[in-house]
Amino acid sequence: MKIETKIKEYIEEAEILSFDILKGFNLTSEKSLRVILSNMVKKRAILSPKKGVYVSRNFDPFKIATILEQGYISLTTAFYHYHFISEYPFTIYVASEKIRNYKLGNYELIYFKAINFKYVNVKNKVALPEKAIYDSLKYYKIVPLKKTLEAIYHARNINWDNFMRLISEEKSSFFQRLGYLLSIMPKKNKKINEVIEFCRERIRERSKIYLYERSKGVFIKEWSLIDNLGKKELLSWWK
Repeated sequence: MKIETKIKEYIEEAEILSFDILKGFNLTSEKSLRVILSNMVKKRAILSPKKGVYVSRNFDPFKIATILEQGYISLTTAFYHYHFISEYPFTIYVASEKIRNYKLGNYELIYFKAINFKYVNVKNKVALPEKAIYDSLKYYKIVPLKKTLEAIYHARNINWDNFMRLISEEKSSFFQRLGYLLSIMPKKNKKINEVIEFCRERIRERSKIYLYERSKGVFIKEWSLIDNLGKKELLSWWK
């Protein structure tokens, strides 16, 4: 069996292997191994998102994303995992201690700074629903606010008590923004109304804020907020 074939089999079985592990199989000299791996990457027999790391072409993007850099799946990727949104994610978002971007086949792996590592499923390294929504609200310049609203609407298994614990120490601007977004949601249930009241109670200042960056919009007196996206855009997912 050719060395290249053997290497490919090892990588396909594990999905991801480092150069040091491959070297430990003693298939050939270190210098020859580097040449073989380089040629395999050039021929796209295997993928190499970063130096010294090799990935099978038939990889699980969600699994590889949390192995390549330590962290947990969140934002819209977690929304898809929980069936809150239907669009398949070719961008995989991982909350991590590092900020990195990798291209891997048809996927882009984006690592953003984790706020904390609470409320994460340790087994599959995916944020719990309430944590994924919290992260998306904190990173609203990455995740469109309409997408977060859509996820909240379709969230059937979210623990709202945990969610309120997660957001309890946030600033007034966070509660102004969240309170307004929830207030325009169609068909609000009892829990959503409880969170809206929770937001009202947590607003310590009444400074005027913008929903998204600084631009003209409609002033919402109740939340002291300028909606510069518009309800039509925010609820464009609603049918």
